[in-house]
Amino acid sequence: MLRRIVNVAMVTVLVVTAFASLAAADVSGPYEPMVQNDAFTRIKPGELHWYAFTFDFDEDLETPLEIKLFSEPFHSTELLLLNRQQVEEWIDDGTEGHFGCCTKVYEDREDEVFEEYALWSGMPGATGTYYILVKTAGDVNEPVSYRFEVTGENFAMLGEKMAPVEDVAVETVMATVPEKQPVTVEGLTGSSPFFAMPPTTDWIELKPGAAHWYAFDFDFDPDLAEQAEIRLVADKIDDVLLTVHNGEQARMWELGEDLKHFGCCSLVNQDNDEDGVKDYAMWAGRLRSSGRYYIVVEAPDNVEETIYYSFDLTGDGIQ
Repeated sequence: MLRRIVNVAMVTVLVVTAFASLAAADVSGPYEPMVQNDAFTRIKPGELHWYAFTFDFDEDLETPLEIKLFSEPFHSTELLLLNRQQVEEWIDDGTEGHFGCCTKVYEDREDEVFEEYALWSGMPGATGTYYILVKTAGDVNEPVSYRFEVTGENFAMLGEKMAPVEDVAVETVMATVPEKQPVTVEGLTGSSPFFAMPPTTDWIELKPGAAHWYAFDFDFDPDLAEQAEIRLVADKIDDVLLTVHNGEQARMWELGEDLKHFGCCSLVNQDNDEDGVKDYAMWAGRLRSSGRYYIVVEAPDNVEETIYYSFDLTGDGIQ
């Protein structure tokens, strides 16, 4: 009986010690963000943990930001990235938009040296404040724990020494559709990964509620110098969404699951060619493995007018 009491006491001490090592969640909101640290943080189903960071855009930057998300159990949490406009829409009407999210990375765990994690890699297209939202995955019904790491240049998590930088005011200037007749996508062309189109710089007509699939191949080499980059222009840039997907995400969509992505074009305020058109959207990141990747351009169901768009895909290793 004494041994059983001692064993129970030891287990209790171990459990209390384990939970004491988890960082406590502070009051959290997009404008009252938590301070990111290296400790595992406990999160309950339905809780939203907000973080924020500042980013100073420089077109000469070559290294994208990377966020690694570690969850216990693995993949029990989700990490989303939002800009200021998406946060305001979330607060105003509950629209859950984001321009990036961490997706699974599989490591060889035979020697138990590597941890499994989810990863996002990309570069915000403008100077400003950006937001990180962590929540439990949809099938989680009990508390779990997570931590994340952010690496890159020209960023600072809020709460550190670097002062927040002012968001760049974005002036919406409509892109001019060229006189050449835009391409009309009809039938099954571009309707799915199987019928995906090759990327083109032509202007394309996008009807309300439509989605256009494109596919490209990538040959990974650790010595590649230029990262992948997509620049999207449209006559209604606020009403078009461009996302980037790997083969697994495309396959799961074909099996009936929601379409997930690892990259999304976000609005940039520049006019490098001085043509008076300051709007375009951009995604930039380093692809981590060889294979086929997909680009989806879509118009939300609530858009009532036809959109005309064009995008440019560049980077070493892209075929």
